[in-house]
Amino acid sequence: MLNERHEILNFLIEKNDYQTYLEVGSWYGFTFKKVECEHKECCDPIKLFSELTYEMTSDKLFKQLIKEGKKYDIILIDGLHLEHQVDKDIINALQCLNDGGAIVLDDSNPPTHNLGRHLDVYKEGSGFWNGTVYKSIINLRFKRDDLYIRTLNLNDWEKQMTVIMKDTTQKTLKYDNCTLQRAKSWDYFHVYRQQLLNVLPKNEFVKSFS
Repeated sequence: MLNERHEILNFLIEKNDYQTYLEVGSWYGFTFKKVECEHKECCDPIKLFSELTYEMTSDKLFKQLIKEGKKYDIILIDGLHLEHQVDKDIINALQCLNDGGAIVLDDSNPPTHNLGRHLDVYKEGSGFWNGTVYKSIINLRFKRDDLYIRTLNLNDWEKQMTVIMKDTTQKTLKYDNCTLQRAKSWDYFHVYRQQLLNVLPKNEFVKSFS
């Protein structure tokens, strides 16, 4: 259990009795098709499978959803894995999240510097690209004390996922000798990733939702 993306999502859905699910960045719908939720919708700029709900960018999607006042219980963000875009997607998703809901970020804990680099400098053929999603999480950990953030530690680096929920019990990170920019540098992140992302082993992750 909790070894695949859809298993993690289904755990959250069942545990919290979520009824509405939005997936941002669906590609061929491999995860979307396995998510078990009463009402499901998904978005991608390119239609690669018939069940795609919204064929558009996440920026356009969230602009439309916010205008309509539409909200969801759980939102998976798996679009463009770059800090500036993930920052926007999180801010927009929070406006579309029901009380008690969860935002889930995919590819949040890159194992190597190359896999956690900007796409322009990523070297193809060296593994699955995680991008700079982790930097967006660090931004939140330093700036937002109204969010509770936890990352599930799995052996498969392609399936590292971070859950964000509205909760004031987790305080922002404050280090006398560490600025936000330093925390986002690879040398610092590589050493302190567990604290920065609040990485939890599977048993503690599950227990945290009890």
